[in-house]
Amino acid sequence: MISALDPPDACPSCDPGDCPASLPLTVEDADGGTLASYEAPCGTAWQTLFDEHGWPVERTTADVAPSRRAA
Repeated sequence: MISALDPPDACPSCDPGDCPASLPLTVEDADGGTLASYEAPCGTAWQTLFDEHGWPVERTTADVAPSRRAA
């Protein structure tokens, strides 16, 4: 449900206000909509799928901090 999603540019792992809103790192076409990739200063990365009207439909997260420490 769209109203249940957090703001698409806010870190899904941090408390509101802890991390600033993020601009998308990449934006690409996806099944008639748009897929935007984000990363917060805390090391959490996520993607938001927007429908053809620009409404957020789904968010998926991935913690990128462990892979950065290994690099």
